[in-house]
Amino acid sequence: MPGRDIFLSIAAGIAAAVLTVSALAFALGGIVLSSLAQLPLFLVGLSLGTHASVIATASSVAVTSLLIRFEFGFFFGLVVAVPVVIMVRQALLTRRRADGGSDWYPPAGLLLTALGLTAVVAATSLPTAIWPSEGQLRRARAILTELPAEFLPGGVGAEGIEQLIRLSITFLPGFLGLGFFFLLIANAALAQFLLVRLGLNLRPTPRMADLALPGWFNTAAAIAAIGAFLPGLFGQAPGIAGVVGANMMLVCLAGFLFAGLAVIHAWVKDWPSRGALLAGLYVLMLFFAPVLVALLMLGLAEPWLKLRERFAGPAPTL
Repeated sequence: MPGRDIFLSIAAGIAAAVLTVSALAFALGGIVLSSLAQLPLFLVGLSLGTHASVIATASSVAVTSLLIRFEFGFFFGLVVAVPVVIMVRQALLTRRRADGGSDWYPPAGLLLTALGLTAVVAATSLPTAIWPSEGQLRRARAILTELPAEFLPGGVGAEGIEQLIRLSITFLPGFLGLGFFFLLIANAALAQFLLVRLGLNLRPTPRMADLALPGWFNTAAAIAAIGAFLPGLFGQAPGIAGVVGANMMLVCLAGFLFAGLAVIHAWVKDWPSRGALLAGLYVLMLFFAPVLVALLMLGLAEPWLKLRERFAGPAPTL
């Protein structure tokens, strides 16, 4: 690699570390900044290549370890930096066609890679959800009892508080995973958007209209859904299979959401006001729950309806 690229990669790693550490120094504003920690890593990776993202990752882990401590730097590397390297590598893969041309790694492959990373992140906290310690239950109880009354269901008593605690801990892995997933996707999309505007992108932006989930994904989601209703396994604490299945189903729902969005993108791909319509849809999705539910239902039904293919043709295969 040229010396300039190495310097830029190291600088990007330092920027990622500083953004992460800002969460400890600037409270709410720091949390917002730390959510962009993957952006510098994606910027160098998607413009300079996978090797640049590896160098940026190494420098970010080193700086984070020095500024805080080694254990935090190691955790940062696994949860924040390494997933970027994996996503960049997959995004820059190409496949030679019979006519001599090449195809980029398809959108569905990128989505499945992100969901696989999300499942790994969610799995790390499954032991807490299945076997919560008394200390964890006590901390959750303290948080709920300090919440304003309007944030709790009306008339909830001590027994209701305990049920809410159990429910929140049960779904903790899935929601942690979803938070990781959407930050990963948002940072990757923002980096690609900026690089395209600057003319520095290595690959064209994947088209959402070309995203089609493979058939096995529906089977995996069905298995997770069945597991969510099974009792405990082998006489262990009740609900082990249910906790695992329910949290993996939450991860799968993120995939179906994107499948539903792909149908809408394919439907409006030739409309003159496409940009404004899609922007309105994304805003509604964030603030109007029925729109989100409708997109999920559309994604779940897409394997049978085949609407995306009708509007945009066959999707690139993995």
